[in-house]
Amino acid sequence: MGIYLDSPNDTDSSKSAIINSFTSLKRIASAEALNRPDEGRVRLCLVNNGIFCALAVLDSEREANAFCGSDSRPRSFFDVDIAEAAQFTPDGMIELRWGAPSAA
Repeated sequence: MGIYLDSPNDTDSSKSAIINSFTSLKRIASAEALNRPDEGRVRLCLVNNGIFCALAVLDSEREANAFCGSDSRPRSFFDVDIAEAAQFTPDGMIELRWGAPSAA
C-alpha cells in the first residue's frame, strides 16, 4: 500500500481542504502524472472510490501506473511542492522511489 495524505478529521471534504491548502498546486493531466516529477515536487492523485475519496502520493512509477490505470473511477492529478504534501503524512516525510532521471 502506498502513501496517502490525510488530515486529523479525515473525510472526503478534508481531502478538498488539503488540496486547497497547497500554495504550489498545479493541476496536471494523467499522462503527465506518469512522468517523474521535477526536483522538490511530488505528484498526487485524488481518486473517488465510491464510498470514500483517497488522496494518494505517486511516489514511484509503480504507484503512478496504478493510479493512472483505465478503470472508471473519477480522479484528478496534481503536482505540488513535496514539503507541503509531506505535512499531511503520518511521519511528515515523503521519499520518492522513481528510477534515476533520464539523461537530457
